[in-house]
Amino acid sequence: LAYTPLLQWRHGKGELVFCQMDITARTATDPAAEILKHNILHYLGSTLEGPGQTLTAVCADEDLRRRIDALGFAADAQPETLHPDRHLAVLDGAVALPDDVRAFIASGGTALVVDAQPAILQSPLFKGLAVEEAVCRSATLPVDLPTLLQGVGPQHLHWREPLTLNRLDCEATTAATLLLDGMLAEVPHGKGRVVLLQLSDQALRDTFGEVFG
Repeated sequence: LAYTPLLQWRHGKGELVFCQMDITARTATDPAAEILKHNILHYLGSTLEGPGQTLTAVCADEDLRRRIDALGFAADAQPETLHPDRHLAVLDGAVALPDDVRAFIASGGTALVVDAQPAILQSPLFKGLAVEEAVCRSATLPVDLPTLLQGVGPQHLHWREPLTLNRLDCEATTAATLLLDGMLAEVPHGKGRVVLLQLSDQALRDTFGEVFG
């Protein structure tokens, strides 16, 4: 649980709450444990605030869909028509950006590109972005965490073995926002956005083998 005693995880229209603190195995009444238990039960009995998870991840590439499934996440095959209020398009960064996905992003959709490479960066949408191979042991968090990195701490961004990955770089004039020393980027386009994730499952698997996944 990433060194946190309490964890809230939204999923679909509901949520899971993990409590790692010992609030039940007591030989006598413990005021702190009783208060915490009462607060958790009161919270769970209240109405959830904010919208639930409404987007379904979809992939045109079957191999990428299986990789996402192996990570414990659900992804469907990409439908003929993408809808910004229903779908999150997940793309293999080794192929060119399809025209229909670009139109989907411009109309307000969100796309996730896994391990962007030169083929996909040739799209005018990514003008000014480039990749270079780099060896990394850690990544730096910004002082003010954007929404993309909410819940991410330094403990998630240090690895005992160096990772070889394609790190992003950009010109000063580009609209892209680079994060995590080029391991992550956000690119606005029309009413939507593209998130480029270079810290891919494949890079972790190549380094740590069966320990990962």
